[in-house]
Amino acid sequence: VVGEVMRPGVIPIFSSRNLLDILSSAGGLKDTASTEILIRRRWSDGEPEHIQLGRDSKSLSGPIVKVNPGDQVIVPLAGIVYMLGDLNRPGGYVMSENGKITLLQAMAMAGGSTRTAAENNTRLVRPTANGYEEKTISLKDIMLGKEKDIELQPKDIVYVPFSHMKNFLLGTQSILGAATSASIIR
Repeated sequence: VVGEVMRPGVIPIFSSRNLLDILSSAGGLKDTASTEILIRRRWSDGEPEHIQLGRDSKSLSGPIVKVNPGDQVIVPLAGIVYMLGDLNRPGGYVMSENGKITLLQAMAMAGGSTRTAAENNTRLVRPTANGYEEKTISLKDIMLGKEKDIELQPKDIVYVPFSHMKNFLLGTQSILGAATSASIIR
């Protein structure tokens, strides 16, 4: 068993075992593990078998996948999306829900935008075979339900810029509030 498990290594088995038993013997999946598990069968020269696990009880009670002696179980790293800019918790977030995540889900993980964010000028930077593709999206319209939510892909970068105008207006508002409270104290 190799990849994103707690204790990768050789797990001796002498007959077919359930995949979940094998993963449990390896200490279980890390938080960064993909839910798509690959099994390279001992006697097969072709592509590895792709097994889609979920993180809910319904998918774990599905069909039992058997692992035979000599098979390799590969647990790849899950996709990561990067949320940057004027957010409460910018960072990289694991696409743990069966390898899928939408822009709004990623925004929720990042704690949402700050009061000074320019949500209408949000940029989505997506890696392609020819470099990076960048497009401007209206995060505010997506949050209001005016536009459809976007499904993100692994290695996508979402950048929510800082709004100088909002910062100026908020600063002016706090200065006026302080001036008003100062005049009341007299």
